[in-house]
Amino acid sequence: MESHRSKLLSAEDVQQAYLIIPVKRDLGEYIKHQYPQAKDKVKHFAKDVTDPWRQPYPVYLSCAKLVESLLEEVMNDLILEPEL
Repeated sequence: MESHRSKLLSAEDVQQAYLIIPVKRDLGEYIKHQYPQAKDKVKHFAKDVTDPWRQPYPVYLSCAKLVESLLEEVMNDLILEPEL
């Protein structure tokens, strides 16, 4: 994680993306508003993920496990609905 750096989403990112999975529903709605061409690419998690920024390491681990679980759900949904 030390090498990870966040960055702003660009139109090029949206164009190149096959799928966009924001960690919060309102962020997904914002992306669809800013980039209407992304509306079919945005898939939401079943629940929002709280940002673990500046939290103790166990909070990061808990967040990572939640994201992994939610990604599995999205992947299962895509398998059932492969029209994306």
